[in-house]
Amino acid sequence: MIKMKKTLLLFSMLAFSNFVTAQTDSWNADPDQNPKQKKEAEVIEMIKDGGVNLMKIDQIPFDLISKHNENIRVLIVTNSPDLTSIPAKINTLKNLKKFYISGTQVKDLPEDLFKIDGLESFEYNMNQTEKIPSAIGNLTSLKKLNLSLLPITTLPVEIGKLTNLESLEITNNKGGKHIANKSYNLVGIKHLPKEIGNLTKLNKLY
Repeated sequence: MIKMKKTLLLFSMLAFSNFVTAQTDSWNADPDQNPKQKKEAEVIEMIKDGGVNLMKIDQIPFDLISKHNENIRVLIVTNSPDLTSIPAKINTLKNLKKFYISGTQVKDLPEDLFKIDGLESFEYNMNQTEKIPSAIGNLTSLKKLNLSLLPITTLPVEIGKLTNLESLEITNNKGGKHIANKSYNLVGIKHLPKEIGNLTKLNKLY
């Protein structure tokens, strides 16, 4: 009888051990089993290093990014043909120095983008924007501006307010181009505004 009780006790202990192991395995499951959590974890790790590099997305995970806005100095978005907008409150990334976005369906640039006082580099190419807003003149800290491979035909005169600008790229805005699943026949920028002469620090224009 005692031997049977010992056997039952041992069996119960083994069963409990297996249950705990199963629960632990579940808690420590491979992140691949939950792609959303894995993606969020990857973004958080990038934020710790001061920059976020995203591709093949249909929206910028701004709710997640904005929780760590003081850490983010670089935001890169590429190869995202399903992305159609930039978050309206992007100016809450108050320490953002570089914003690079390419290969999207974005057409309208939000007003808040032009309220990021410390932005030094804005590289915006291969997107579907047909007109650059005059508010771009508010980005007076800009040193580098890339507006290549866009279906634009003019630059706003307010570009002359970017007196810290050292590099301006507007190349490849002519000919047949495929931008984020849409074909364009770009005609390019025919005339530069005379206000570009105010950019005394400009040493690269191409």
